[in-house]
Amino acid sequence: MKFLVLSCLVVVAVALPQYDPRDQEATVIVDERSDNGDGNFQYRFQTSNGIETQKVGVPGTQGQSKHERRLQLHPSRRHCCSGQLRC
Repeated sequence: MKFLVLSCLVVVAVALPQYDPRDQEATVIVDERSDNGDGNFQYRFQTSNGIETQKVGVPGTQGQSKHERRLQLHPSRRHCCSGQLRC
């Protein structure tokens, strides 16, 4: 019974949201968007806290949209933070 209670407490502690105070002050560095109106589009987005994503889409042979997506986090954001359960 003690093991069950302890396990539940551990699960609750791990499930708590982890916040990085630097993310509250993140600003948009790059926000580029292009939509040609014919199914071709692309965008690129980057923030000051190291989040970067870009996506390119072209129309398929039957009108569906084909997407190429890239999400990148800068290496400086991939290290574990001291004193936190999760990064």
